[in-house]
Amino acid sequence: MCYRRWRETLAPVTDAIVIVPGIYTPRFVLLPLAHRFKQQGYNVTIARHRYLMLTPKQNAESLYKQIQHLHNPAVHLVGHSLGGLVILHLLNIGQDNAHELPIKRVVLLGAPVLGSVIARKIHARRWARWLLGKSVISGLLHGVPAQNRSVGQPQRDIGVLYGTVPAGLSSILFRMRETGDGVVLAAETQLSAATDRASIPHSHAIMLFSKVVADKTLQFIRTGQFLSD
Repeated sequence: MCYRRWRETLAPVTDAIVIVPGIYTPRFVLLPLAHRFKQQGYNVTIARHRYLMLTPKQNAESLYKQIQHLHNPAVHLVGHSLGGLVILHLLNIGQDNAHELPIKRVVLLGAPVLGSVIARKIHARRWARWLLGKSVISGLLHGVPAQNRSVGQPQRDIGVLYGTVPAGLSSILFRMRETGDGVVLAAETQLSAATDRASIPHSHAIMLFSKVVADKTLQFIRTGQFLSD
């Protein structure tokens, strides 16, 4: 299915989209993305988090409770950076309680599911470890739960978008030779359980303001794949 045809077949929706922010991402930064989703008829929520004080798993437990309070037939999750890791923890927690989580599709935006080289460099400096807080525990360093497509377990489509433009302060302080968005390397976003995967010509922060990213995310939520332009 091409992108033009997808746009022509849009129908009213009653589903919800929950956006899970990355570390040091204030709520107002996500408002443009949330607005684009709302324009397409979705009930949009920006998840609450405490990344420095709580581990990704603990934040996932909090997210679990937030989703339980939603009254929509289906919920889609969009996680940026560390937010994507929290979502993977959530899916792991919810495997035995699938009936309580009406999660349909997931999109990860620049999420270092295999751990972050930059986070490891920061963590190696004792004086700088406080910048990461408890987000390193089964999170930014390593140890994110694998998403195995096992028989008897809920099968949810997971899409991965990764940036290819290294820009921003991190790209200056931590020069990387591999393809990445300036904070997360493309290789760090590899998820074996992903249904589809696509690159976007943006940096780690700018992707949150991109219409291309919003459209790609909506494509996946609607169809379970990233469509060609």
